[in-house]
Amino acid sequence: MSLTQDRLKKLLRYSPVVGVFEKLIGGDRKSRPRRWVLAGGVRRDTGYIMISVDGKSYAAHRLAWLYMYGVLPQEEIDHIDGDRSNNAINNLRLATRCENMWNTACHKRNRSGIKGVSWDKARRMWVGRIKAEGKVAFNAYFKTLEEAEAAMTEARARIHEEFANNGIHGYVAEELLDAG
Repeated sequence: MSLTQDRLKKLLRYSPVVGVFEKLIGGDRKSRPRRWVLAGGVRRDTGYIMISVDGKSYAAHRLAWLYMYGVLPQEEIDHIDGDRSNNAINNLRLATRCENMWNTACHKRNRSGIKGVSWDKARRMWVGRIKAEGKVAFNAYFKTLEEAEAAMTEARARIHEEFANNGIHGYVAEELLDAG
């Protein structure tokens, strides 16, 4: 039997603004009244908040979708700001696997510091590549890193549209501004 919206709402409450789930505990003695506490915990290997419901583990963002819309979608659910712990409903959107991958940060092994840009030793130039639906949608060479960055930003906005991410997530940019 799969989890329903009705069953979920009987077991947990969800704040769509804050994006957290709570469960009722206590009430076993007069001295311990029932109270609401945060549900779930962060899965270390993925960074997603996981919550156990009826003995099965679910990602909190998928439960949020079920809680608000009544369905567990077949599609993936993308965290718009890239923060896997931000399960506010306005930070979640349905996405294909490809779209979800477009909204990723710059890989930690990237040496140029610009998502999709690498150095071509043979040509002694920077190369920028963007894929869409498994095919190369943009491939160009540049003399400077600045030219590559500008072209990639424009191309990514055109190709990836609302899922375009130029290598830094919104919450990281905010943290950098606060620190500086």
